[in-house]
Amino acid sequence: MAAREHFYAIQILRAFAALLVVVFHMTSGTPKFLAAGVDIFFVISGFIIGKTDIGDSPLRFLTRRLLRIVPLYWAVTLALCLIAVLSGLSSQVQVNPEYLTKSLLFIPYVNQVGEVWPLLVPGWTLNYEILFYALFFIGLCFSRPKTFTLMVLPIIVLAGLFLRDNKVLTFITSPVILEFGSGVVLSIIYRQIPRVAGLPLLVVGLVLFFGSEFIAFGINDWQVLYTGVPAFMIVSGALTMTRHGAGPAWAKPLEFLGDASYSLYLTHGLVLSIGHRLLGDALWAKPVLLLMCVAAGALCYVLFERPVTKGLNGWVGRHLFRQTTPRP
Repeated sequence: MAAREHFYAIQILRAFAALLVVVFHMTSGTPKFLAAGVDIFFVISGFIIGKTDIGDSPLRFLTRRLLRIVPLYWAVTLALCLIAVLSGLSSQVQVNPEYLTKSLLFIPYVNQVGEVWPLLVPGWTLNYEILFYALFFIGLCFSRPKTFTLMVLPIIVLAGLFLRDNKVLTFITSPVILEFGSGVVLSIIYRQIPRVAGLPLLVVGLVLFFGSEFIAFGINDWQVLYTGVPAFMIVSGALTMTRHGAGPAWAKPLEFLGDASYSLYLTHGLVLSIGHRLLGDALWAKPVLLLMCVAAGALCYVLFERPVTKGLNGWVGRHLFRQTTPRP
């Protein structure tokens, strides 16, 4: 229960971030700051990994992380390919063996429109997740996961300054990966942040976050400065304000939506595509589309993500890690 009491704010922020991304795609990318929900996800990911996975063996850590993200991602990606083939849209989606294989294996790929996107477009963030996991895994091998990760992330970004001619390498070395590092830093210092600083951090972070579109000043390559920093402040403030005690009753639905945020994030594109065909782009259809996305994400979480993840973790725990000491 202790972890839940400390981190219920994280689940609310996950719900908030996922809804921002859904609305961003629902409104065809206007306003652009809504896409910065992924920055909150990256900071949260760094915090959770840094706070809860440092006691794992390297193999157990990597296995648990892959079981967390791979089954649903593969299922939705394959569903997208099947729908594209059956509907005759495979030429638009560009379903081919190389693209599918690289998408499933989290290998960046330059698609037909020149973007480094997997077949399931929201999966681009998972390429960064896998990179972060790989660094943390290597660090665990040396018993210094946080130190190693925080040392290597800036080196990767600095290397990217000299790799501008290759789209894949430019993608991999994007400064946005520093947001994972900021989450790791937060996992180290969040207990030392005075509780009185929680609300100011949250408020200022939200103001900067929603104003990020107006303060970018052409520094799109350094998104970490105008969306990553506010995302760090938002997560820091929320954690500082809520690190004592359990979440209030009103927060339970948002906590559930936070639990289902990964399902919502991966499935909303398919739902919006179908919903737009059925309802069109009228203003009245927007709330309906949002509810459709939330309902589909919740159903996907309850019927697939949660039972599959639980079942696979149980099987792996019984058969692969029977000799390991359970985590407290």
